[in-house]
Amino acid sequence: MGEQKDQKMEAGELGGEVKAEITKADSVRLTTSAGVTSFYAPLFSGQFNDRDVLTILAWGEYLHIFNPYFSFRVESGFRNFHQLYLSSRLSSNNNHNQTYILSPTVSWKPDWRLSLKQGYTIQANYIYYDYEKSKESTKNRLFRRASSTSEFNYKYNPRLTFSFGYIYKYEDYGQLIWKDQWVQKPSWDRRTNTFVLSVDYQPVRKITFSPKYTYEKRKSWDHVTQETTPSEGKAGREIRILKDKFHRNMISFSFKYFVNEGNFLFLSAAHRSQKGTQSRQERSDYVTVSLARVF
Repeated sequence: MGEQKDQKMEAGELGGEVKAEITKADSVRLTTSAGVTSFYAPLFSGQFNDRDVLTILAWGEYLHIFNPYFSFRVESGFRNFHQLYLSSRLSSNNNHNQTYILSPTVSWKPDWRLSLKQGYTIQANYIYYDYEKSKESTKNRLFRRASSTSEFNYKYNPRLTFSFGYIYKYEDYGQLIWKDQWVQKPSWDRRTNTFVLSVDYQPVRKITFSPKYTYEKRKSWDHVTQETTPSEGKAGREIRILKDKFHRNMISFSFKYFVNEGNFLFLSAAHRSQKGTQSRQERSDYVTVSLARVF
């Protein structure tokens, strides 16, 4: 399209990791890095998209083992990308993209046959433009997700294991406005419930059969402003409108044959049926064949 693409790039990054066993029951791991990537065009090229991107990453984990059967782990992370244009012509594109994550997990194994795990995850992603923080703009936005994951595993005998899982997920999305603090104007939200039931059967040491059933149900709402009459004395009020109902059923079956670590045969087949109020019913079939041979 006649646009000049000549551009150079330079990057530098500094990071580190620390692992520590505080006591026999407590351990931590911290990882962090910071880097700058610069994009620039040759002198007198007529381009104005020279920019720097600052990247900051941080991740931490803490593990506490109460006893051989019960443990607690919490993970937390932060990520920030700050894009800064050097030319005032494009300075309106200067922006931050920040993500925060917090995920605690509890694991309990009261018996060699039974294991339970309960985990939670909270994630928030902020995207805002430096010179439009206080404006009502679609550029400034927030996406949030919270989920609860429950896992139940029961080993009937060394060859047969039953597993059940339940996942509840909440998500919402909206605009951001800075008024001494971030204020969210939601655009939509949705809730998802997922149930998973599976069985692993190993008739002999090298062969495993695994049937699995998954059911997912999701509801989505739009947030709109409802106009009010002059007698009500308000400019409008926010209401939620059910936009879509969606459900999915999937049945799958897999067969694994392991000769050793590097040689195996894997076969899987799945049938999926799904339908939503805004989409027609869809049926799909999948077949996967994987073969690995190390000479």
